Amino acid sequence: MFPNEEKYGLKSQMCRAAVSVPSNIAEGCSRGSDKDFVRFLEIALGSLFELETQLLLVQELNYSNQESVKLLLSII
Repeated sequence: MFPNEEKYGLKSQMCRAAVSVPSNIAEGCSRGSDKDFVRFLEIALGSLFELETQLLLVQELNYSNQESVKLLLSII
């Protein structure tokens, strides 16, 4: 559980990054060329790297159960 002061900080950034991944994949699918699709996949990958970094911060700051963080990192 995150501290209250993180409600609109790290937690919010993590939610935005997590939503960005499938959103960019979906947007890329709607594009007319493979080049555009690949560009959106690269953006989604960048969001995954952001989320990974944020999870590492959560782990370092002991904001969550370490096993939960490890599981999420393995999924990424």
